[in-house]
Amino acid sequence: MPILRDPKTCMKWCVKQTELRGRTRFPQYCAGIGYIVSTSILPLLYNASKSTPFFWIDDVYVTGLLAKKLPAGVKYVDTGKHFTSKEDVALKQSRNLSEPMRYYFVHSRSEAKFMELWELTIKRLSSEQLQMINVAAITKLLNH
Repeated sequence: MPILRDPKTCMKWCVKQTELRGRTRFPQYCAGIGYIVSTSILPLLYNASKSTPFFWIDDVYVTGLLAKKLPAGVKYVDTGKHFTSKEDVALKQSRNLSEPMRYYFVHSRSEAKFMELWELTIKRLSSEQLQMINVAAITKLLNH
């Protein structure tokens, strides 16, 4: 993505000329409402932050500038196609257990619908996947 520097067009995302000097584009990074990283990467990101000047756009800083310094590199996965803000669409799709999951991230405003989506997700997990989750938490959830 190009770095936005013109105050007439970039509003709150305007990057000053003194920031990210010599660049016209941001490094590859994850943009959005959230991102997922493995716990093994966290110390590496922290160590990279010690030698990387702070940049105020957190997505660019953490998943771009810091991640670029990791020795093993980073695998970027676009999860946008698995997100919906229409919880009823996700519920309808999730209830059909004969079809693969399409939405892994759903914006839900209803506690009841959220819990149903969560329970349907748990039902779809393999035995290996279930072993990776805290058994007490799953038991408590299913007895909710």
